Amino acid sequence: MNIKGVVFVLISAFIFGFTPILGKLSYAGGSNAIMLTFLRSFLVIPILYLLLQKNKIPLSLNKKEKRDILVLSIFGSSLTTVSLYASYNYISVGLATTLHFLYPCLVFLFTILFMKTKVNKIQILALVVATIGVMLFCDFSGQGSVIGLVLSLLSAFSWAFYVIYQDFAQLTHLHPLKFCFYQACFVSLVMLLPGLIWKKFTLSLTPLALIYSFIIAISVSIGAVGFLQAGIRLVGPATTSVLCTLEPTTSIIFGLLVLNEELTLFKAIGSVLIIASVVLISFTSQRQSIAESGDTGANGNYPTGGGII
Repeated sequence: MNIKGVVFVLISAFIFGFTPILGKLSYAGGSNAIMLTFLRSFLVIPILYLLLQKNKIPLSLNKKEKRDILVLSIFGSSLTTVSLYASYNYISVGLATTLHFLYPCLVFLFTILFMKTKVNKIQILALVVATIGVMLFCDFSGQGSVIGLVLSLLSAFSWAFYVIYQDFAQLTHLHPLKFCFYQACFVSLVMLLPGLIWKKFTLSLTPLALIYSFIIAISVSIGAVGFLQAGIRLVGPATTSVLCTLEPTTSIIFGLLVLNEELTLFKAIGSVLIIASVVLISFTSQRQSIAESGDTGANGNYPTGGGII
């Protein structure tokens, strides 16, 4: 296992964890889930294009790569965002988020059953500890709804698909900048349809909401997506899914600092358990990296030493 890959995934989880706080702030300025998802991708397209040109990275993709990124954009990124945010209209945010974070279990199950991935006892222990930690975030206050439960579970399945399909379709060999660029293009196009049908596109955003949207776009569509793709390439989808459970803990911390949200005892214990699972994975990765005395992740078609960007 590669310690660099662990760090990449943790950075991605950290970014995915704090950007919902900015998203919530942008909603106060007139934005909404679909508009934010669209802007998150659309705003970075020219920036990514310039970075590709500056680094002399060719834009060419073969038909399979175009098809796979389109599938990933529709059934992974876009479907996850829409279904998860839509579930908030029917059940509490805490319950919806908890059900969404069942996806590491799904990733483990799918990779073992269908991809014949071998997992060790430490990974299984880390998954169990992380899952218990996430469940402690669960908020059953308020009345539930079958529609809300289905939507939040759908987001878990679609994000599990997102993590697995990158590895299965060998999209992890693409340069992160190229991958981010095409996914941003496809997600922007995909979000046009629901935005127009449900009349969620709006230009009535405050300047502050636009600033938040731009920060989210840079952070997620370049940083988080790129680091996640590189992390999956280096450590595989199963380990990636466990490390990504750090995301709700990051959200809790920033919610406390920025929004003055309440920290309950269960959430505090859950955060400790999630951090413990991350330490388990990281410690195992470091030991294996020292034992192997080499970078086992250099199997892509771009240099790993140069980082993400």
